[in-house]
Amino acid sequence: MERKIEVGILGATGMVGQQFMLQLDGHPWFDVTWLGASQRSEGRRYADAAPWRLATPMPAMVRDLMVEAAEPGRGSGAPRLVFSALDSSVAGDIEAAFAAAGHIVVSNAKNYRMDPVVPLLIPEINPEHLALLSAQSAARGWTGRIVTNPNCSTVVLSMVLAPLRRFGLRRVMVTTLQAVSGAGYPGVASLDILGNVIPFIDGEEEKMRRGRFSALRTTGSSSRTTSSSAPRRRACRSQTATRNWCRSGSTSVRRKTSCARRWRRSRACRSSSACRRRRGSRSCIFRSATGRSRRWTCSAAPA
Repeated sequence: MERKIEVGILGATGMVGQQFMLQLDGHPWFDVTWLGASQRSEGRRYADAAPWRLATPMPAMVRDLMVEAAEPGRGSGAPRLVFSALDSSVAGDIEAAFAAAGHIVVSNAKNYRMDPVVPLLIPEINPEHLALLSAQSAARGWTGRIVTNPNCSTVVLSMVLAPLRRFGLRRVMVTTLQAVSGAGYPGVASLDILGNVIPFIDGEEEKMRRGRFSALRTTGSSSRTTSSSAPRRRACRSQTATRNWCRSGSTSVRRKTSCARRWRRSRACRSSSACRRRRGSRSCIFRSATGRSRRWTCSAAPA
């Protein structure tokens, strides 16, 4: 059996850290061997130090691990790869200290997301951002590295917009309804949220705007380069849900897609023989998931 990569978790006792535990439980690549938290949890078993607040039981792999201080070089020493679930109020200095000490820090905090030499990584759409790691080492003098991810709303929005970049994004309108768990524990007071929608989340709209632009940018040799921007409207609100959230949105593009391109991307289209040109337009007969045949026509110019 191939040996797994040892990993540590910074901020292991908080709600985000607990989510990391669940995601890494039984992971085929990673093995959690080190937990870091505040000094009040140092020296205690994880089962005793972490007030477990998730519906899923605490993974057995971490129950008896000893919690150590979130400082590089303390105790048994953290493995080279650490995931950071730290709150942004303390993440900046701690993550920088671990990177300077030679650790690879994969951060869920916002502190370094807008740093031009720190990858803002969504592997499905911008793996080339990892090329910034060499520039990061030169600029910061760290022997380790920091890699960040966008916030949850930005990740999903960017994955939707990425395939549309070639058509020239003109406008993006987005509304998100986000779970109250985003505020951490204890979160929003119950009398404020029960049967209610909080119409404004401070800083969330700006994070979606800046994070989406950075994630969709291409990289130069030393920093994320700028890309063409699209006018946008966004609205972010909290709803009465514990962990789930939803989004609706619409986009417009500068250049229309042709029918031929749409047909090639559509699994519903039977075959090229089912498509034909007629009176300057294109028509396609396709079978829907229910088995019913439908026809649609588009007058866009062919590819």
